[in-house]
Amino acid sequence: MSAIYFFCALCHFPSSVVTPSHYSDIGSIFSNRGVGPNKVPYVDYNLEYPPITGLIIWAAGSFGSEVSYYCATAALMYPFVLMTVISLYLTCKAKKIDINRIFIWCILALSMIWFVYYSWDIVAIGFMCAAIYFRVTNRTKMSSLFLGLGAAAKLIPIFLLPVFMLQEKKWTKRFQVAGIALGVFLIFNLPFMIWNFNGWLWIYSHTASWGLENVFWLYLFGPSETFLPKVGFGLLLLFFTIVILRRKMGFLPKCWAMMAAFLASTYMFPPQFSLFLLPFFTLVSVVSLPIFYIFEAANVSIIIFWFNQYYPGGALNPASPVQWISTFRQLLLMFLLIKFLFPKFLKRKG
Repeated sequence: MSAIYFFCALCHFPSSVVTPSHYSDIGSIFSNRGVGPNKVPYVDYNLEYPPITGLIIWAAGSFGSEVSYYCATAALMYPFVLMTVISLYLTCKAKKIDINRIFIWCILALSMIWFVYYSWDIVAIGFMCAAIYFRVTNRTKMSSLFLGLGAAAKLIPIFLLPVFMLQEKKWTKRFQVAGIALGVFLIFNLPFMIWNFNGWLWIYSHTASWGLENVFWLYLFGPSETFLPKVGFGLLLLFFTIVILRRKMGFLPKCWAMMAAFLASTYMFPPQFSLFLLPFFTLVSVVSLPIFYIFEAANVSIIIFWFNQYYPGGALNPASPVQWISTFRQLLLMFLLIKFLFPKFLKRKG
């Protein structure tokens, strides 16, 4: 895993270090947000990432130069790469899952090779995987703490909170799980809320106001409509959440279904978000390997074709191949989710 991580990092380093240099959100933030020494995110410049990621960006940017920023980012994120793999290994051992699945379904996945050093998602994924390990070993408080840390690095892990809560039989325990996770999230957010409320609020308002990106909603409502797709996302996710929580299945399958439900419903699905699925593909046998690699190939193709200028209107145009591939990927994930949740219904239809 270390070799893949540093290979991916090198591929995304600036052109002054390596040629060709590939786009990354890590580089984009440095170039466009004013990152640098004595510059505090949310105070001196707007940043769309939650506080733990913001602290990593602040620490890396404090070195000044672009190259040192890239190197520091690689060093600061590396522990979370290890946390991801070690947590998956310990979870596999605890649940008697074949260890080789970590290599096949996670480490060697195309999305991992391309995107592990593209944005800061691996930080939240590391915390999320640790939370899963502590949950399957019945360490409730630790699992809740790490889930809150994951949300404080990237909001996506918080969508697993209902599944974590449901593992407890008593409502008092369920509220304790939610209280710890949300409390940790608040602890990291509160200083910036006090320091510069508008700068802190921009983290979440920016995401909430984001347009349609790489999703099937683009074809249902068109690129100019932003409100109705978000209503559709909320309703569809609510439906899937109710179904998942009512289904009699284990903790890990419910986590896979919940993460798949979020990504299959969302109004923005950049390809690096697929990294959040890899731990669950590792831990839960829900799809055949060929289908998994079709999904992965489609996911990586999005970024490969993103900067192609042969189609008019850019990559977000509904007529572009990027959006065809993106929609296929999201609908494939939704099909896998429906097949997982309603197997008997699909068999009757067949």
